[in-house]
Amino acid sequence: MSEHFDSNDPNCEGKPSTGPLGYMLARTELSRTVRDDGQDRSTNGGGLPPGFRLEGTFGYLSWTAEPGTQLLFSCQNNGSEFDSTDPNCEGQKVDGPLGYVTRQL
Repeated sequence: MSEHFDSNDPNCEGKPSTGPLGYMLARTELSRTVRDDGQDRSTNGGGLPPGFRLEGTFGYLSWTAEPGTQLLFSCQNNGSEFDSTDPNCEGQKVDGPLGYVTRQL
C-alpha cells in the first residue's frame, strides 16, 4: 500500500500527486457568542474569543466581495456592541470589518 498524505505544497513535497482534494469557499459563520459568565454578548465572524461560548449562528459571511454583497462592520456605542453596513458605524466607534453580507437571496 502506498503512502497517502495531504499537502499544501504545489509540488506535493516531491511525491506523486493524485490531484486536489477540493476547493474551500471563502466563508465563515456569523455567530452570536456569550461570555462564560453570561454578562457580555458579541457577534463574531469566525472563531470564538477566549472566555466565550457559542449562543447561535445567524448565517454566513463571505470573506471576499461578491456581486450583491456589502461589508458588515462590528461597532460599539458606550460599550454595547452592534453590527452595521455603515462603514462609519452610524457615527460610533468602528471595531472593524466582519465580512461581506448580502441584502437579498
